Amino acid sequence: HLARVLDSVLGPQPARQMFLGKMIGWMVKGRFLGPEPFQKNAPTGPEFVVKDDPNFAPTLARTKAQLAAFHALGRDGADGRIHLFFGPLTGQKWGETQYKHFDHHLGQFGV
Repeated sequence: HLARVLDSVLGPQPARQMFLGKMIGWMVKGRFLGPEPFQKNAPTGPEFVVKDDPNFAPTLARTKAQLAAFHALGRDGADGRIHLFFGPLTGQKWGETQYKHFDHHLGQFGV
């Protein structure tokens, strides 16, 4: 799941903001991008839901590689990339959201 989200930031194809995000994203953007941690049971885009049972070792390696590639972009490297719900974000906001996203999921497993 984490690697799929990073794919949306790093991928060669520009993401497109979903219609629902264009309509209501502005109402929750401040809470999502603010300093508070992600809420439990927040909705996940269907393209990021993992329904199969992936092999853990290669998936972990892929996630680590994606995280390293994202980090290598630097603070401004993701400037203007499209978040599927919130639209264009600054590189700094992308970094903050990915930190919160990883923290959210690692916390679920006590890591």
